[in-house]
Amino acid sequence: EGRIVGAEALVRWHHRDHGFVSPARFIPLAERTGLITDLSRWALRQACHDALQWNGLHVAVNLSPIDVRHDDFIDWIGETVGQSGMPPARIELEITESVLIEDTETGLDKLRALKAMGFRIALDDFGTGYAGMGYLQMFPFDKLKIDQSFIKRMTRSKHAMAIVRSVIKLGHELDLVVCAEGVEHEEQLQALLVGGADVIQGYYTGLPMAASRVRALAEKHNREVVEPK
Repeated sequence: EGRIVGAEALVRWHHRDHGFVSPARFIPLAERTGLITDLSRWALRQACHDALQWNGLHVAVNLSPIDVRHDDFIDWIGETVGQSGMPPARIELEITESVLIEDTETGLDKLRALKAMGFRIALDDFGTGYAGMGYLQMFPFDKLKIDQSFIKRMTRSKHAMAIVRSVIKLGHELDLVVCAEGVEHEEQLQALLVGGADVIQGYYTGLPMAASRVRALAEKHNREVVEPK
């Protein structure tokens, strides 16, 4: 339908002296220093606060493998969301397969607990690891996100195109919503529509923006889709 259905929470650091610092630099540092869980809790709390103003749109929040390993992981997720008043069904928690590699059974138990609480669980960066297929058999994910590295190459590489189409077909066979990450061009969009992708994400739909702009953009865009000029 071409509607905006939600947004992903992105953390950006505007340093007083160095300007904007890429998350590719400060997230690994936060993980090494043990600050990542405090950052994740703040991000989840802020995402819930912002998304409450979005008139039903969902919000996706990334979780670090280090977050999931904490003994109180389930408790702080539930407490943070419960205090915000945000319905868990409107929150999509994104994990990569690295969450499950170190201790698969414990990781799966925690993901099952989150599902039981009403959260949606997405497997992020699919295709970049070595065990993704196996995890799809172990856990009923709600969404599969095709890594942007395949999307960037798909219109100039028949191999990348074949992989993308195969992943979309696989996801649908497993009753998963399939999202293509990193969509930047009309050509990519059209190829994904032909391939059957359910959701796209990337600069084609909009550059990263302040949370306060999301609702207005979605309402304007979705109204134009329903009532085209």
